Amino acid sequence: MGDVLSNQTLNVEDSTVGVSGSASAVGNIVAATGQQAPIHVESDQSVGGHVEAALSGNVAGSSGPYFTTAASAVGNSATAGTCCAATTGSSLQDVQAGAVVAGDVASQLRGPVGAVAVDASAVGNTTGWEQTNGGVTSWTGQTHAGLTTASNSGSFASVDGNAGFTATAVANNVTGDIADAGADLGIGQTTTGPGANASIDVALGSGSDIQLSATGVGNNVDIQATGSQVGMNAAQTNTAPVNAYANLNTASWSGDANVVSYGVGNSVMLSNAGPADSMWSQQTTSGGAISATSSFTGGAGGNVYASATAMGNVVSGYACSTCGGAIDATNSQTGNSRVTANTVVTATGRVKSVSGASTAIGNSATYQVVGSGN
Repeated sequence: MGDVLSNQTLNVEDSTVGVSGSASAVGNIVAATGQQAPIHVESDQSVGGHVEAALSGNVAGSSGPYFTTAASAVGNSATAGTCCAATTGSSLQDVQAGAVVAGDVASQLRGPVGAVAVDASAVGNTTGWEQTNGGVTSWTGQTHAGLTTASNSGSFASVDGNAGFTATAVANNVTGDIADAGADLGIGQTTTGPGANASIDVALGSGSDIQLSATGVGNNVDIQATGSQVGMNAAQTNTAPVNAYANLNTASWSGDANVVSYGVGNSVMLSNAGPADSMWSQQTTSGGAISATSSFTGGAGGNVYASATAMGNVVSGYACSTCGGAIDATNSQTGNSRVTANTVVTATGRVKSVSGASTAIGNSATYQVVGSGN
């Protein structure tokens, strides 16, 4: 119920070997694993305060060959699974109203640097089911009424090599890594309140290849399986706003400048390289707006690609036909939220190429049974 805060500040005059730093904060964390033995897990986690990781990096002169920083915040984290036996149980997670889960990075480099990698991430609730052989039968219930936010901002004089910036904010997240095992997974996710916000705002004097990627998600389920039958029932409701924003301002660059944003209210993915998938999904978005914005402003340089994708409800299923795979799917999607995607590209000098894309979709469902040669 209290605050969990992690802060790091880097004040560097000059570096010949590089600059790196990280800050991480986790409200509640549990892991249950086994080997050649069954496990039963019952986990109940709740966050009522602030869980925040913040990193500030400031370099007056040269940063040397690299500048690498990251801030990561997680409200509730649970992982369970065993090898060669059965995993059963439940994971219940809650981010309460008024709670904040935040990962923030701020950078200022006044001198040159070889390469840059800066990451900001925040996840409200996350549960992972990791099973090898045997089987897993589980229920995951997640509620999120607080704010989950990730911000990545900075100014950079010049970057000789690759420059990568990411910001990821996810309110509720469930993953499954199921190897040669059967699975029966039940999932319920609800996101209300202020929702999820991911933003990147970078100013760069001169660069080579530059990548910005901002991702905001309300409810997310990603199950990857091999070798056996997998059943999944997932119900998702999102009434909160979800925003992904990426902005790059650069005077010049010689390679590719990519600015990508992706915002989604509810997302379910089940992929199984095994005999069968059985998936039932129900998704609802209402009230909170889903938005993605990508913006580029630059002078003379190389190639520019800017893309913004916003989606209300997304379901995708995959099975391997050469493994005897099949999909039995039932899906219901209701979208009552405003979904917007915006892309803006402004080039004031000569560039090699410019490409922009904006995609806004209310509901999307895709199922594939694919084999080699098909």
